Amino acid sequence: MKRRVIKKKWNREVKDLKKDLKRSNCSIDGIFTSFEYYDDTEEFTWSDIYFIGTYEGRQRVFNCTIVSSIDALEELVDDIVSEEMDKHYPDRYENRNFEFKETSESEENKQKLYELDFSVKNEDLQKEINKKEEHVLKDVLNNRDISIKPHIKSLPDYNYGVGIEIVTEEKFLTKQIVIDYVKKAQQLNIIENKEIYFSDKEIKLTPEDREKALKHKSRLINV
Repeated sequence: MKRRVIKKKWNREVKDLKKDLKRSNCSIDGIFTSFEYYDDTEEFTWSDIYFIGTYEGRQRVFNCTIVSSIDALEELVDDIVSEEMDKHYPDRYENRNFEFKETSESEENKQKLYELDFSVKNEDLQKEINKKEEHVLKDVLNNRDISIKPHIKSLPDYNYGVGIEIVTEEKFLTKQIVIDYVKKAQQLNIIENKEIYFSDKEIKLTPEDREKALKHKSRLINV
């Protein structure tokens, strides 16, 4: 694709999102948009959002996943556990199905809300897998030194906007925390394949953090 055509696509994305920030019911305080349901008090660990920022000196749409430090640490742990589980049960994911189920309707904007629901094909096999996974997880948590620093980085190969990930210092997110980090990101010039750290603080995962995170349900979808 010619550079001129690509720039037109980028400009159209920015123009369309600016309209959505003003008019769409998915707009959150005119700062970012999300297809997830937000309220002012909910705590959660991740969210997919869209906002306008600066990428390599140019105004672009950011297709962003923002995660709490707990979620980022959980991902690191999950990657290690998954690699180990692949050795024992390489086809284990074929034993599970998932689908979106309608749960309720938002009183504020009368939009239907959905949540992700999982089902299991072979219960006995799943129990065996779960038991092994618990053993591997316990070993990883007790014997690995895993930590992260809050940062922002670009991600490759996004068809819409610039893919980025924001890892926050906070162990749980709220609507206001997301707004605060979007504003921080909008003050930066994001560079391809470069992590920008919000602080040098190293955050580790405690058993208490993990227990609390596991109690959180999937985000409600606002469509």
